[in-house]
This record gives sequence, structure tokens and C-alpha cells, in this order.
Amino acid sequence: MVAYFYSDYRAHWIRRLYVGPLARYLDGFATFLLENGYSRLAGQRHLFHAAALSDWLRGRHLRLSDLDVKGIKQFFLRRTSSAAIQFEEATTMRVFLAYLRSTGVSVPQLRQEQEISPLERAYAEHLERERGLCRNTRRSHMRVVRQFVQKHLGRKRARPSQLRVRDVTEFVLHRAYERSHSKPVGITIALRSFFAFLRQRGDITADLAACVPRVACWRLTTIPRYLDQDKVEKVLKSPDRRTCRGKRDYAILLFLARLGLRAGEVVAMTLDDINWAAGEIMVRGKASKQDRLPLFRDVGHALSSYLRIRPPCSTRRVFLCERAPHRGFGGPASICDLVGRAFTRAGLHIQGKAHVLRHSLATQMLRQGANLSEIGEILRHQHVDSTAIYAKVDFNGLRTVLQPWPGGSR
Repeated sequence: MVAYFYSDYRAHWIRRLYVGPLARYLDGFATFLLENGYSRLAGQRHLFHAAALSDWLRGRHLRLSDLDVKGIKQFFLRRTSSAAIQFEEATTMRVFLAYLRSTGVSVPQLRQEQEISPLERAYAEHLERERGLCRNTRRSHMRVVRQFVQKHLGRKRARPSQLRVRDVTEFVLHRAYERSHSKPVGITIALRSFFAFLRQRGDITADLAACVPRVACWRLTTIPRYLDQDKVEKVLKSPDRRTCRGKRDYAILLFLARLGLRAGEVVAMTLDDINWAAGEIMVRGKASKQDRLPLFRDVGHALSSYLRIRPPCSTRRVFLCERAPHRGFGGPASICDLVGRAFTRAGLHIQGKAHVLRHSLATQMLRQGANLSEIGEILRHQHVDSTAIYAKVDFNGLRTVLQPWPGGSR
């Protein structure tokens, strides 16, 4: 299989790659690269760097079992090379080690600094098993807790019992100034949960959860950002639908603008969720909630157009990353970046959030005569309070309830 990527090379040159303790894995690695959509040039680079690592191990009389994080760093520093080559080698190392793990070979983790501590691991298990929180909520909590642990426990090697109220308040106040008005609320919720967990385990005796300062965040204080219908159509026309990437982006934008899907719901969509016969699609929403929505004609046509040229791969995710390895998007942030690029191509200077298209759909429905209850059903809101914010953009309806200013004219 290595010969496929090096078909233009002589056989004796290809045989030079099969040296060292990793030689027996090269053919399988080449198959892995081919199945995951790597181009011939990218495959050549990855195989060459993998062979260089094998040759380096052979020169030091090391086996694969001897490879550790320290050894990998020594391999990177074995010579003075350009930044581009070092980046290529690091990319190859991640891909090659991922392939070895998939075959059952025990190899070290490259990003050792990202390994969580036993305390963080225990808290993550607590969130999943005892509290039953969904994956996105657990990620949000763990992101905050990891920052707090690294700042006040990790570097100082302190014990939880050494935490003080001042550490908590300074952390919250510092993070609150760096984020928008709603983000600090999530920080305080995560910290209260973490301190309650520590107290339950007996790691702390003081009730630090009660010491977490409250952050003012009143509901319905903002007006949702939205686009007029002509601007939404301009955004939908921005992708180049002659390419696979353009067909993918157009289908995603239609799901956001026509069905009001959230970014995370687009990411989680699988091929099994599409019911072509019934013209429906199942949406995996918040809190593991599942809803069925009609697959509108233009949305279904755009989706089928993309699926016809979708790169072949093993994942069941509908929308894939453009570059190899072809896999589903990593999270909602990827969809927000995609929307942001579409806004830029359309000449709109607006922060690229996928929720803007969702708000635009609700606003358009409201202006066409839909009531808040109907909008809430389309957007799949569990509570009417979540839909009430759109009443602020119904300016014609607000004028009917406008009261005169005392002592003045209406």
C-alpha cells in the first residue's frame, strides 16, 4: 500500500522506508491514510516522517515500547530544521500515534499537559454518573474547573483544604471582566458544583460554594441580533456551490436559516437521522431531547446535492471537515466560524454566530403574523419564557400597547 503513494518512485527507494521497529506498521498506516481521504502528496509526507521516526529508533537501538514523551521530544530536536518541517513532523506524529492506538498498540499521549488530574477525573465522573449531566454541560463545567485547578492547585501543588475565599472571588471577578454578560453565570454555576463535590468528598470543610459571588444577569435585557430577509438571502448565496465545500456550507446555512437549528444540532446530525421517505429529519437538541422536523424542499435538495459528493468515510456524521482525515466537526464553534466566513463573503460586518440566523427566522415569522407560541414550537423551546425575548422586535405590536408619557402627548 505504501507503493500507492510512491508510485512515481523506484522500488529500491521505497524499500528504504522499511527500516526500524515501525516498518511493519507502514503498510497499515498507508491504508489508514487512503481510507481517511489523504491526498497522495500528504500521504507521502506522513509516510516519510513515520519512516524517519522508525529509522531514528533503529539508530538508538530502541523498540516501539521504549517510545515515550521524552523520546518524542528528542526526535523533534534531533536536528535544526525549519518551522514548517517541525510542524509537518508534529502533525505526522499525532496522526501516526492515533493509528497505532486504533490497532491496539500502547503509545504515549503527545499532549501530556492536557491530561487531567485525579481530582478533575473524579469530578468528571461525578458529573456523568451521579448528576447525569449531558456532554456539553460536562464540558462547560470541566473547562472552568480545569482553569481554577491549574491556577490555585496545580502550579502551587496545594491541597483543596488550603483554598480560601479570596481565591474564589478573585477568580470569578477576573473571569467576569473578560467575558460577555451571560458567561460569568456559567462560571459561578460550575464552581458551586465543584465546591459542593469537594465538600461531599471531605476534601474541604468550609462551604466555599456559598462564597462564590453572584453575578447579575437579568433575563430579557437584550434585543436578539437578527438579519433582514434580504440579507439572509445574501448570506445563503455566498457559498460557491460548484465545489464540495460550497455545497456543504450552503446546506448547513439552510438548516440554520430555514429550520432554525442550533450549531450543536447541526454538528450532531447523522445519516440515520434523515428519513427521505417521510421527508423528515430528527434533531438531537438540548438535554438529549429529540424532535422531528419537516425537511423542506430547498433544504432537502441542498442536502442531497452535498451527500452525492460527500467524501467516503466511516463516520455517520452528515457534515464532514473538508481536509483529511474526513470526520465530523469538533463542536459548535466550527459551525460559528463557517457562518462568520459566510457573513464576510456577503459583506456583512457582524459577529459570526450561528444563532443570528436562528433569531432571523423567529423575527421573520413574527413579522409575518406568527404568535410566540407558534415560534416556540418551531424553535423547540421548552418554556415560553425562552420565546418571549422576540416580543422586543415586534415594533408594530409594541406601538399598540404604548402608553403616553405623563404630562405629554402620545
